[in-house]
Amino acid sequence: MENKYAIVDIETTGGRAARDKITEIAIVVHNGTEVLETFETLCNRERTFPTESPN
Repeated sequence: MENKYAIVDIETTGGRAARDKITEIAIVVHNGTEVLETFETLCNRERTFPTESPN
């Protein structure tokens, strides 16, 4: 039986859950040797992106 691993990457507009939003989700399914599947989608497209890093 082949092992499969899902590697998930989430991009956000910042680090505060109450204020910021998820903008992109990407998933790669890997078996330890090669990529088997990929998925990516944009989210909250109406959300504006900050021009500077928050303090």
